[in-house]
Amino acid sequence: MNRPCRIHFHEDAAPLYGQLPKRYQQNVEVIDGSSGVVSTLLTQNAFPIDFAPMIIRTRVGGTKEEDPVDFPLASILFIEWFYGETLPAPLRYVAPKPRRTDT
Repeated sequence: MNRPCRIHFHEDAAPLYGQLPKRYQQNVEVIDGSSGVVSTLLTQNAFPIDFAPMIIRTRVGGTKEEDPVDFPLASILFIEWFYGETLPAPLRYVAPKPRRTDT
């Protein structure tokens, strides 16, 4: 999937807030205050990598020019994908490209 989503992390394998880039820190929804562990994160794009299927690559800005952050699949509890136009801030709706049809 290459869509906007909310990633929910396992508490014992979640990333630390201070180790995420600033642009990711702005998209963190829930933090365990005492340990600084990220519980949920909003991303504009998330997708598995073909050559490393145990990794989920994310981009909060949604552009290919952005340096992605990879998370081990084992650290993710579940991913909540968004399919409609109603998205939580700061995510934005991007209309799907029309499919090419050969006639």
